[in-house]
Amino acid sequence: MNPRIVEQYGVNEGTTEDVLSMQELPFGTSSGPYTLERRDATGTRVERWPDYHKHTPADDKFHDKRSRQALQKAFDYEGFIAALRPFGGTYQGPISNLLSHFALSQDEIRSYYRHDPAEARALWAAADFEYPVDNIKVFMSTGNALQQQIAEFMAQSLAESLGLPTEVEAVDVNT
Repeated sequence: MNPRIVEQYGVNEGTTEDVLSMQELPFGTSSGPYTLERRDATGTRVERWPDYHKHTPADDKFHDKRSRQALQKAFDYEGFIAALRPFGGTYQGPISNLLSHFALSQDEIRSYYRHDPAEARALWAAADFEYPVDNIKVFMSTGNALQQQIAEFMAQSLAESLGLPTEVEAVDVNT
């Protein structure tokens, strides 16, 4: 959480109140590709910030929305849950399940996370890349067997869906 926000609004990190108090922040408080547009009794609405990928320096690989959509559709979500969570798993949405009165249902979230290799390949082929992307590298932190499994599954899923060479590279976040 932003320390300035913590200081200004008296929010202490690490409590349920922290999560709920985010609803009290002024409009426009957000970062990344979304901005807070509406907050009322029916919930919270964030909208895409249209200039996010137009910042300087621009994102030279995935500035075209179709490339990001392709990656999203190339990942096998159900396969991931079956492979890594054999006793079941849940999808997470843009709003934490901690805010259950605002969170989306599993069916709603699942409708956004569709694995569609054919659509992924079409989007990838149509995307405008400033520099050609002819392979994908999945970076992972070192030292954790579960992270290794996740990275390997992701690389395999993207490779199969997009038809691109994909590899996993472990990085040491401490150096």
